[in-house]
Amino acid sequence: MVAGERRGVRAAYRQLRGLAVNANQIAHALNRGVLTGAGAELTKAEVERLRADISDLRKALSTYAEGRFKVQAGLGDDDQP
Repeated sequence: MVAGERRGVRAAYRQLRGLAVNANQIAHALNRGVLTGAGAELTKAEVERLRADISDLRKALSTYAEGRFKVQAGLGDDDQP
């Protein structure tokens, strides 16, 4: 990938890592019973779905990055980087 594109992919990974940390903090607060205030009515299933969505986004970003690398490196689908 070109430098600007690499920076963008790295920034996206950092954002996803931040989302994952936030989801873990929410789950921890829910487990301890200390999450209060407006919008604190999250269920365990909703937090699990949030984690799954973040995981799906990471996989999609990885697939995109791998595909861009292959295109720029001139590799086919069967070639290994």
